[in-house]
Order: sequence, then structure tokens, then C-alpha cells
Amino acid sequence: MTTNLAFERYLFNLKLGLATVLMILAVGPVQAQSKGLPNASSQELAQVRHQAESGDPRAMFQVLKKSPTLSKEEYRRWLSKSAELGYGPALFRLAKEEAPAIAPSGTRPMLAPGVLSHKDRIKQAHERLLSWAQEGDVESMYMLGSEMQTFKKMKIAKFQDGIYWLRRASEAGHPDAPLELALTIFHNGESISEKLEGFELVKAQALKGNCTSLHLVCNAYIYGKPSIGLTQDLIKAQEWIDLLAKHCGEDETAIFPIHPHQIK
Repeated sequence: MTTNLAFERYLFNLKLGLATVLMILAVGPVQAQSKGLPNASSQELAQVRHQAESGDPRAMFQVLKKSPTLSKEEYRRWLSKSAELGYGPALFRLAKEEAPAIAPSGTRPMLAPGVLSHKDRIKQAHERLLSWAQEGDVESMYMLGSEMQTFKKMKIAKFQDGIYWLRRASEAGHPDAPLELALTIFHNGESISEKLEGFELVKAQALKGNCTSLHLVCNAYIYGKPSIGLTQDLIKAQEWIDLLAKHCGEDETAIFPIHPHQIK
């Protein structure tokens, strides 16, 4: 019985991982995470573009996020202009997109005099992000949190720094911050109490119809989650499977051993 359950859980994780990769390849990481959020209206886009044309670097960056049909040239123009004006999120995205190719083993990439290394550019962008965030810029708060793994890997910031800024961004109304915060604490929390908080936040997002969160909650109740002391509960699992089918379609439940009730 235990062996079968473990094998079923292995198959679930394999299928969920593949589904997530396919979703990201199809619509991009931001859209995949924000599935279900409304697109910007034409009026909102026009207003943001007007602000961008007036020289607001924050609006320039929002043009990138809210305009899915930008040409490569237009995308680059807005990103470069926003970065030139010192906007932290634009500087970081530009630095990340222009990451150098990996040098052959045993060699170091050669830099022209006065050219910053990739790590130095990331550090510089991080400093600008902090400056903008401390002045109340919500996008900078969000990026300091959502990119915490990059900053942590480069020893620029700590995990709790990222959590702090995700909380700030969430409180300030950034549309992607609540889900990012929930998933980050749930997967990477440094204590049981943190992971439990993350699970409650994931459930809150699931109740709003977020498909990623619904998958995670269904999995937790079907197989249990020992890291937070949660045991298998098939009655609750059935309730969440029904919600997954309702919000995301019955096809989304196919990877689970429990099937949804008939939805009227």
C-alpha cells in the first residue's frame, strides 16, 4: 500500500513538473503564474504609453509588462530607455538578459576596460532596486522578492530579505506578489511555522481560482505533506479536486487518482 502511494506520488510530481514546463513554454513565466488575471484594457495601455512617452521610467517598464504584442525593437527601446533613466527593474532585467555566455572551463571572460562584469551589473541593479523600493516603488519591491534566488546565489541578499519585500509588495497591491509570496514560503520556508503559513497563503490563492495553487493543495491532501505535519485527507482532497475542475477544467484533474464530482 505504502509503495503504491509513493509510486503514485512520484508519477504526480513527474506529470505536474511536465505540465508546468509546457505552460511556461507556451505563455511565459509571468502569464503562467498569473493565470486568471485580467489583461490590461486598451484604455489602461493607452494611459501607460502616454506616461511613458512623457518620460516616466516606471511607465516605460509597465509598457513591457502590459503589451504582449511589442516588437523586439520596441521592447528593446523601452527597456533601454527605462534603464538609462536609472529605473531599478529595467536595469536588472537588462543585466539579466545580457548575461554573458559561459566561458570555457578554466578560462575567464575578457572584459574591455571600464566594462562592468555581469555580477557587478546585477549588484548595481540591486542597489537601484533597493533605492526605488525604499521610496515606495511597488515593482521594485516585487522584483527584490521574486528574484531573491538570483541575489541569494550571488550573496547580495538573504532569503528573508526577499520575503520581506514580497510581503511589502503584496501589501502595496502588486497583482503577482501574493501568489509569489505564497509559493516561495510554501516551498522554501526556513521553519515549519513558515511553511505552514505558506500553505495557508497557497490555499487563499487557490480559493481565488489560481490553478497552480489548486494543484498544490490537491496534492497535499491526497498524499499528505509531512514537512508541515499534514496527513492524507481524502475528504478534503475531494473538495479541492472539485474546485480545481470548476476553476481550471476537468482535464487539469487527470493527473490525480481522485476524480471530480459532476459539476452543474
